[in-house]
Amino acid sequence: MNFNVGDKVKVIDETSEGIILRFELADRAVVEIDSFEYSYKLSNLILLKSYSPVIISEREIREKEAETQRIVSQKHKRKGAVLEVDLHLHELVDSALGMSNTDMLQLQLSKFRNELERAISDRAAKVIFIHGVGEGVLCSAIRRELKQYSAVSFSDASYLEYGNGATEVIIYQNK
Repeated sequence: MNFNVGDKVKVIDETSEGIILRFELADRAVVEIDSFEYSYKLSNLILLKSYSPVIISEREIREKEAETQRIVSQKHKRKGAVLEVDLHLHELVDSALGMSNTDMLQLQLSKFRNELERAISDRAAKVIFIHGVGEGVLCSAIRRELKQYSAVSFSDASYLEYGNGATEVIIYQNK
């Protein structure tokens, strides 16, 4: 039986069903069941629903970003001089199926860069980037990039408004 990433499978002799996340070696698959990852031999899996793998090229990502920029997004609201940008993956794409962690991070960082550059050119005073808590990979990458800008400062956004998952960026404008 040929399996693909994203296929819905059932585990033999168990009531568990899940989605194949990736393959280990030639005869094992990592299956997500109830938000947990388990490794199973392929011979212990039954295919319930097959999904063809989604392959997204860089060109398709750039086209999607350009389309997103043309549309005034309700997810990015202005509150006075403050722009809020939600970088959660589900806000950027309809489905992340077939995307690697690297692809997801690069898409989020690309959106971050575009929105920061737009805020600077629009002479915005402040931008809140909502990235979530997770493992901190996106937050660390954003802060690493912000250190390259001399005209900005950044800190954790208001805990009361955003919890631990947002970075506030102050943009200093030359008059």
